[in-house]
Amino acid sequence: MKKVYLLPLMLIVSIFAGQGLHAQTCPPPLTVSTSQDTSSFLLTISLGTPDPSWLQCEYQVQAEGTTSWKKARRAPGDFQVNMLSNLEPSTNYSLRARCACSISPLEVSPFGPVASFSTPDAPIARLAMAEGQVSLFPNPAASVASVRYQSDMDGQVLLSVYDLTGRVVFEQQADVVAGTNMLQLDLSNLDNGQYFFRAVSGATEYRETLQIVR
Repeated sequence: MKKVYLLPLMLIVSIFAGQGLHAQTCPPPLTVSTSQDTSSFLLTISLGTPDPSWLQCEYQVQAEGTTSWKKARRAPGDFQVNMLSNLEPSTNYSLRARCACSISPLEVSPFGPVASFSTPDAPIARLAMAEGQVSLFPNPAASVASVRYQSDMDGQVLLSVYDLTGRVVFEQQADVVAGTNMLQLDLSNLDNGQYFFRAVSGATEYRETLQIVR
């Protein structure tokens, strides 16, 4: 009698196994590659064809000569990073990635192969705005930060804040006059963490790391 009851169960297990539902491991990325648009200083990161089981992937970059990895978590697929805001110019980097197939319980793949890339030289405009012309305070900031901007002429300045993936999370264009200008940034919608602040006026640019702490 036991064989009569076990036979259907064995058939069900066999069908599930044939569909791959018995798998207990999350497949790692088989490749990771980069391409660069040096005109806009954008780095594109690709894992090729995403595995259908991936829910989210973690990308990590490490500068040559350092021991720490900078991390970004994104949905599977190609995405772009602003190298001006996130990476150092003329620097060799290692890149690796791993992906999660289940959140609860957490199931994460091993890291795939490591790729290497080098960032180009920074545009001259990036270094043209002297640090003394721009000051951001307080830093760390809570909900509001102030920018003291010393301008040589009347015009406009574009103030931007980027997250660690290079996504613009705040942007404000302000009119300025020759002399000292005081501008305010409303950062109340941003979560605690590290960001990158950038001020651009004409061909000049200034950037600084910004911390949000409440």
